[in-house]
Amino acid sequence: MFDAVVLNEASLPFYSVEDCEKNIEFFFDLLHEAKNNNIQFSRVDDLEGDWNHLNYAHNFNFNKWLNAIEDRDRKLQIKSVISSLKCPLLDININKSDINIDDFLFLHDSNRDLAVLGLAFAHLNHSHSLSIASDPCWRQGSIPIVKVWYEADKEHEEKIDVPNISSVYQLQPFLTAFKSLRQKNRAYLSSLKVDGNEDFKNLSFTKSFLKAVTSSSLQPVDFRRLIIVLESLNLAIINSSNTVDLANHSSLTITGESESTMGNKSLVMLRRFKHPVLGNTIFEDHIKNFGNGKRLHILADYDDKTVCVGYFGNHLDT
Repeated sequence: MFDAVVLNEASLPFYSVEDCEKNIEFFFDLLHEAKNNNIQFSRVDDLEGDWNHLNYAHNFNFNKWLNAIEDRDRKLQIKSVISSLKCPLLDININKSDINIDDFLFLHDSNRDLAVLGLAFAHLNHSHSLSIASDPCWRQGSIPIVKVWYEADKEHEEKIDVPNISSVYQLQPFLTAFKSLRQKNRAYLSSLKVDGNEDFKNLSFTKSFLKAVTSSSLQPVDFRRLIIVLESLNLAIINSSNTVDLANHSSLTITGESESTMGNKSLVMLRRFKHPVLGNTIFEDHIKNFGNGKRLHILADYDDKTVCVGYFGNHLDT
């Protein structure tokens, strides 16, 4: 979920219950609009829970506030966000920039006592932050932070502006760019052939895979992440002699199936796809570096230095 919008935990809580009650509905308007456009979120604040479990304000009772809303449609809208829009907790050290956060401090530029892990994660993944408009500093279109580290006993710092979303208005240009990139990535994947692809000379694809990448059920984040994974495989197979090498050279998580899965004929059949040369073949090894439980099943030929991609989609039954 490197491309997900990241919750800025530093933007909570509101200063008071009164301030929270005046503004929290605007936050859920933003979440509802994001949900309707298939935007995904993530967080790195070491806390798990749905949107109704955030610490919006001291002594603020979320359920009491929600139950007091008289507008039935508004209440259903908020409940829909809570039940269907997820914000999973991720490991901040697994990021697109491959930076270990333990080596740095990320602080708000105007308040050096305030750590901003969510903003840091958004920056490390070249993404946007999601802020609750609890203070004017969190309502800006970009939030200034500073990256601090020590080298040779000297303090160094780098100032960074993190793109920020705190209102439906700020969400709109993000959606425009998001939809444009989605169309571009979908078209790119749809142009792939079984083999002979200029960008993936060491890869081939089953017809099942090519059909899957044109599916309307795939999300924009799936397209972007899938392209990155395919690029990694295409390069890594050249210097790989086995699955361990391939995983190390590609920086991907590649595993086989359990004995119980491979011992069940019905489950094995789910992993059988038509290889363009070998015909119906079992694609046991799979890559787990995707959100929402998706998997990419592959069959590598370490002598020929090629990888056939057999399947992409939801986790197959085990």
